[in-house]
Amino acid sequence: MEDLKTKLPWYFSDIKDGFSLKALITVLYLFWGVIANAVAFGSLLGDNTDGFMGATETLLATAALGMLYPLLCGQPLTIMGATGPIASYIIALKGLGDAVG
Repeated sequence: MEDLKTKLPWYFSDIKDGFSLKALITVLYLFWGVIANAVAFGSLLGDNTDGFMGATETLLATAALGMLYPLLCGQPLTIMGATGPIASYIIALKGLGDAVG
């Protein structure tokens, strides 16, 4: 509660600053960077998991976590999404699951 009382005078200016041209350009830049990453790794996962996890699932997961994580964890600049090691791990788990049955 102490933290809320201390930061309350700056909340309006923080929201107002979010509607500047610089903030809009940054949001668009990050949007295209994140969507390109999600589609690229999503198509890779779609090819290697027999369509069980593809571009659609990767886009939805990136969008959901991109909104949920900053709200719950207080880290608004963290970009959530698939990466090379994560894709490799999922592909290896799919192969292991196929081998085991």
